[in-house]
Amino acid sequence: MLAPMQKTLTNILTTWMLAPLTFLLLISCGRTKIDWTQLTSFRIYDYKTFPQDKDINSFSDNDIREMNFIETDLVEANKVLSKAKPLDNKTYLWKGHHFAMATFANGQKRRIQISVYGGFFKDLTGKRYYEFKDEARQDWDKFWEENYASLHKQIESIQPERKVKER
Repeated sequence: MLAPMQKTLTNILTTWMLAPLTFLLLISCGRTKIDWTQLTSFRIYDYKTFPQDKDINSFSDNDIREMNFIETDLVEANKVLSKAKPLDNKTYLWKGHHFAMATFANGQKRRIQISVYGGFFKDLTGKRYYEFKDEARQDWDKFWEENYASLHKQIESIQPERKVKER
């Protein structure tokens, strides 16, 4: 009679020991670091073309298609974004933001909210913050400034054509 009771006790103890490990595994699966080496596209969008009546979290796919953007160099984007470090249990206040879209080899798209201060961003899809520190921050600032300036040059070159078509 001790054998069935002993077996039940063993099962209970095993379950009790494995439950916390299973819980931690499930939590960590949702918090995996982004593999930027699988990046196939990184687009930076012009904030002037954001939908005026919507929050960045509620942009539809159609809204995004209507926005002006620039496609960044993949090698540079990968090099810089790979230096971003995930932050745990920190929340940031946003004074202003930019928007980007990262697309990966498996077809996954991640919406990225970028601080106007430039030192951090939030993966809106995975709901996780990332930051750049020290030299990585300098590399990110350079990457961002060059691409955002190129975006505005591209837009300025298109706008005279639009004005001519409107007349």
